[in-house]
Amino acid sequence: MQTVHSTATGHESPRGTQHQLIYAPVWKSQRGDAIRLGNEEKSSDPKGRGSTKRCECGGQFLIRSDLTKVCANLPQPLSPPATTTTNNNNTQQQRQRKRITLYYQWYQCAIPPSPSVLCGCGSLDGTEISEAISAAIHICQKNMKPQFYAPDVEISGVINHLTRELDTASPSRNALVEAARLAKSCIKPLCECDACTHGALVIPGGFGAARTLSNFVEKGADCTVLPDLEKLIEDFYCEKKPIGSMCIASALVAKVLRGVKVTLGKESPKEDWPYADAIKKVKSMGGRVEMKGVKEVTRCKRYNVFSTPAWLYEPATHSDVHEGIGKLIAMLKKHM
Repeated sequence: MQTVHSTATGHESPRGTQHQLIYAPVWKSQRGDAIRLGNEEKSSDPKGRGSTKRCECGGQFLIRSDLTKVCANLPQPLSPPATTTTNNNNTQQQRQRKRITLYYQWYQCAIPPSPSVLCGCGSLDGTEISEAISAAIHICQKNMKPQFYAPDVEISGVINHLTRELDTASPSRNALVEAARLAKSCIKPLCECDACTHGALVIPGGFGAARTLSNFVEKGADCTVLPDLEKLIEDFYCEKKPIGSMCIASALVAKVLRGVKVTLGKESPKEDWPYADAIKKVKSMGGRVEMKGVKEVTRCKRYNVFSTPAWLYEPATHSDVHEGIGKLIAMLKKHM
């Protein structure tokens, strides 16, 4: 049997018998009669091809559902032979690698570098080394690019890190030159940093932030921030770009952005948080201080500022500080 599709309202068979067709499939029997679907009665197909229907003129035909099953059992045409050779496959793989390489290069160029503001080298008179390195590691792991900056000024009071006392015999040291130790000499003066061409601003802690980047140690709430850093923080806020601060550096952000919410750890117990006095000083500046642990991060939605206590927690381990900074960098990237 063959299937004939018609949309006509009538059809005349070769024998002159007229059958009415109403937009339905028409089955053509071996005699050539066009038979519409109607007034049929079901019967079984003797050849086992499924259920059939018998029309008024005696012709048998398979119903559509069973015909589908029959067609499914028919041998399928052989698939054409593969036209791609080994050389073609290698060419396609090379093209794909090239596209991936170009996309990676574009992606790297599309993401602006994230500046880290350093100040010397060493926690007592400069940048806290482990905080700066942890931040750089997490920045790279998040497919971001670190860029180091430091002010070209003299360090205020060189400290002997072995005795933890002021080293009066030591000659004066430059903050930019000393910070180059951390940056593997890839560092620029702070005055060359601008918010327009950078991503998220990162300010690691260390007493260089409280002694050289500002005079917070001496003046407390009445301190002043280094003009280049003050302008940079304001510019990042105006550009609506995130700012991340660690340890005592959060006090500098609170001085520049009045009313910002930061964390400087907790006020008690005193033996675990020996720098809790900084919390009162920041509050007197007009800043809001949130009590957080070493592995936690405070977010200020108003100013897009993120902060973590880091080494303000005396019993902290390097792993604890590294984890807290990792959360901070992850939040910075999320809000870039």
